Amino acid sequence: ISYKANGYTVSGVFGIHWRPIEVVDLAIQYQSKSSVKYKVTDVDGSLGETLAGIKNGKTFHTDLPAALNLGAGWQALDCLYLSTSFNYYFNTFADQNSILGETDYANSWEIAIGADWKICKWLSYSAGIQYGKQGTKDGSNSTFNPVLDSVCFGTGVEIYPTEQLTVALSGLFAKYFDTDYYLQDTYKTTLSKSVTNLSIGVTYHFPNL
Repeated sequence: ISYKANGYTVSGVFGIHWRPIEVVDLAIQYQSKSSVKYKVTDVDGSLGETLAGIKNGKTFHTDLPAALNLGAGWQALDCLYLSTSFNYYFNTFADQNSILGETDYANSWEIAIGADWKICKWLSYSAGIQYGKQGTKDGSNSTFNPVLDSVCFGTGVEIYPTEQLTVALSGLFAKYFDTDYYLQDTYKTTLSKSVTNLSIGVTYHFPNL
């Protein structure tokens, strides 16, 4: 069975950045809930409607929960910046259902630390690690896109060929921890996944603007 589903939303983000002393940054940010209603189209396969009620026109809500983000940074040396962050997601106030039916997630959180090192005038390096604790339960998850506890490792370099031009190269590996999942309280399976992301970005600052 395969299908397509589309949804749209608008939400708000509010934040405060405070620098109590020159070398310390403190930040707090609140993201409001994004209510997303998906509509199913282009269903393909003969078992979808029979086993899971998947058919064209079906709708379901998979909201993005409200989130509280806290961050702190310290310019430890002229060439070294250390940072940490904590994110808390209010899943219990959002409808995070899947096409297979209703789900029930508890609140979840993430904690991360990172470092940025200015190697020389034209090159800098960064690295970080994050642990995420998800609010999943044995009977509430998504077999299409499992929500699992994870640890993520990220690294990257920024190159400054000129004062106006920045080229960024980065990579991330997310290891998700296997979790038992019970379908209809009878059939047990194990949910598992891992993700690798590679990216490149280019920024140009126009002079005199």
